[in-house]
Amino acid sequence: MLPSSGEVKFYIMNLYGQTLYSFNQKPDAGRHMLNLDLHDFSAGIYYYTLEFKGKRLVKKMVVNK
Repeated sequence: MLPSSGEVKFYIMNLYGQTLYSFNQKPDAGRHMLNLDLHDFSAGIYYYTLEFKGKRLVKKMVVNK
């Protein structure tokens, strides 16, 4: 949940630190949902990062095929 509007940066990286997907958006405050098409991704472990107003959240993501 975003406490206020502002620029959000989202990206997905592989285990080698290569950015495979990214986008920037300026949504309004509130809850948001992101639908990703990961058909082109191989099964494996990835990391996604969400940046908002100088704060960064990094989480692990597993893609199963």
